[in-house]
Amino acid sequence: MSHRAFALTPLAALALAACGTGAVSTGSTGAGRPTPASSPAAPQLAPKDAVLLAVHHASSTSFRADMSLTVSFSTSPTATGNVAALNGQSMTMHMQLTAESPQRNQVDVTVDGTTAHIVAVLYDGRLYVSSDGGQTFRTVSQATAQPGTYGEETALNYLQDVATVTDQGAAEVDGVSVEDYHADLDPAKLTAAVRGVLSSSGAGTLVNKVLQSLQLTDGHVDAFVDSAGRVISENGTIDATMSLGALNASLNGQSVGFNEGFTGDFHDYGAAITITPPHV
Repeated sequence: MSHRAFALTPLAALALAACGTGAVSTGSTGAGRPTPASSPAAPQLAPKDAVLLAVHHASSTSFRADMSLTVSFSTSPTATGNVAALNGQSMTMHMQLTAESPQRNQVDVTVDGTTAHIVAVLYDGRLYVSSDGGQTFRTVSQATAQPGTYGEETALNYLQDVATVTDQGAAEVDGVSVEDYHADLDPAKLTAAVRGVLSSSGAGTLVNKVLQSLQLTDGHVDAFVDSAGRVISENGTIDATMSLGALNASLNGQSVGFNEGFTGDFHDYGAAITITPPHV
């Protein structure tokens, strides 16, 4: 729900996949994907400063974003039963984010191969969630929508999760000249980030157990930034493991691995977007 587009949205999706189990190159091949370009496009800033500027844009103006995330599962050799059956399986989620401002935005989440359609609306500090595609909503504890998690400081939090950010040079996305900034993410800081975000969400016992057993092991993000300092596209991967013994003592010695690949396209910056609070 927040504008943590570079890291925290994929992390939240990974945690969602982990809860399910607990119960969870710059070459172009399609629209929105980057292709090499011959001339630089983005302001010549230090890589971290450029990424900070880009995230600031996404937390200070209206915009829309479309993200897809695919999580692939692997299991330890000791896995048995339903856990072993996860090996080689995958799930794909699609997220559409519509943001009027950091305080007013909506995200729609669907999962391929299922009828799941979750809608969440953040409106002036109150979070509304629907599990039936927006037909009915319930309000969620204010702990899930603390104002301080939706501003420019989000970008700073993100940068603290980045071990190194390097400028990979010029590229092109849908005919727009961009600069490719590559971030190698620090596994320990990423683990702390996802635990911090979701542990403050008022989540139940299962999610808290997942958070304690989920260990992020690797990750990177490529953010493609235009000459105005706006993120046009991003992609990346995150790897994690989860020890199932923390969820159920009978599963001691069994673990599940996750590989998440994600892509995102950002557009309609500054558009006239109006988010309204749902009726509860």
